Amino acid sequence: MPQVGVLQARPREVGAGELGAREVRRPFAAGRAARGVLDVDRAQLRAGQPIRLFKSHHPDYVDGGQLRDFIFVDDCVAVMLWLLDQPQVNGLFNVGTGKAESFRDMIKAMFKALKRPEKIEYIEMPENIRGQYQYFTQADITKLRGTGYTRPMTPLPEAVRDYVQGYLYARPQSPEAVEALLHRSPQS
Repeated sequence: MPQVGVLQARPREVGAGELGAREVRRPFAAGRAARGVLDVDRAQLRAGQPIRLFKSHHPDYVDGGQLRDFIFVDDCVAVMLWLLDQPQVNGLFNVGTGKAESFRDMIKAMFKALKRPEKIEYIEMPENIRGQYQYFTQADITKLRGTGYTRPMTPLPEAVRDYVQGYLYARPQSPEAVEALLHRSPQS
């Protein structure tokens, strides 16, 4: 099965002829950090426990309102394939949606995709990251668009729905199949 996920667009310097990405999240990864926010424990959802997001410690952002430019991996692949077909285009490009959205909005989209009521709990951000935590990241895709790349990026709710229903829960064919998978034991 191909590894897919949601990329959090944050630029990284790369050499000529290389593609670089940071914050790659994919299902079925061994560590929580590699899986990302959407790859929550099914047992946690079955038990009706809330999804936990950080409280804000910044006056301009509400709890769960920290913003990221979440991009669906399919959109990143589409950009890479387009670049391969455009030999005249070269350089370093930020790849993202160009639109920062909140962690809260992403989790609300997850609950909607699962047809479950929203249940979010805001927890304290660890002291050791508060001073360096980024509340806003958004890719500037002006340069990419200037090369002629015009395909729209997948809206967050649609990307989350596809990711949750199509990959995190063993490629079910319907929301009902997602619900059935939520009620399986972790060993099944």
